[in-house]
Amino acid sequence: MSTLGNGVRVITEVMPHVRSVSVGVWIGSGSRRETTERNGISHFIEHMLFKGTTSRSAEDIARSVDSIGGNLDAFTAKEMVCYNTKVLDEHLSRAFDVVADLATAKARLITNVHLSRGCVVEPFRADLTDVQIAVRTFPRVELSAIEKPIRRAPDAEILDYRDKYVGGEGMVSAPRELPAQLPAGQAEALETAARRIVDVALVRGVARIDFLANDTELYINEVNTIPGSLSKHLFVTPPLAFLQLLGDLAAEALERPAHRYSAAGADGLVLRSASSISSKLA
Repeated sequence: MSTLGNGVRVITEVMPHVRSVSVGVWIGSGSRRETTERNGISHFIEHMLFKGTTSRSAEDIARSVDSIGGNLDAFTAKEMVCYNTKVLDEHLSRAFDVVADLATAKARLITNVHLSRGCVVEPFRADLTDVQIAVRTFPRVELSAIEKPIRRAPDAEILDYRDKYVGGEGMVSAPRELPAQLPAGQAEALETAARRIVDVALVRGVARIDFLANDTELYINEVNTIPGSLSKHLFVTPPLAFLQLLGDLAAEALERPAHRYSAAGADGLVLRSASSISSKLA
């Protein structure tokens, strides 16, 4: 272990028999330091960083590592938050750049006045219920029927462990209202929003779009790009065989490649000629 001039401690271990390099940044501030009013903020900030930094969008972060066959991850513990990546040794400079970018962004988020005041305006809306629709994009954009998940008991989770994993059918066996009974006009509004999301978010393959709704309001909650059981149970109007769903996924991957990856710049020349991370984010 060594200590840099700015006080940062560096731990290194050489493993000459492997060609991969793991780089991580450990920040000594975890969930133990949270107040009751700020429970979960450390984990929240960890996830926020993957939504984008000052110099990288969420897609840029994913491409930076995916395009060179690496892995980027993070975790929050009681005593620390860690951001780490694993790449081939020839891509070490890029790994340093990405991980340092995340760490710098976290420091900026912590000092953000909006986060310090509390960024969740409405932490829970008891009047909103979940409604979901699946979408597939090949050979053309198609929407599934709309479902409304049903709790097995009033105090149960919407989807428990049994619903997701037990029985070999995954989400297929979970209780639901399908098609969902919605107020007049809400199904059309939801379908219109779903198609718009496909265009804006560049959705491809099979995804499930989750909404929160009541009789008069409709909010987008999340886009699940790897839905349980590939949402095969939602494609009922018209019925779609699971083998057809899988076949179309494979055909889309072959006929419409998402990205053409390149190792250009992996030698680190661009990064070495650029300024420091801190100046980039200033």
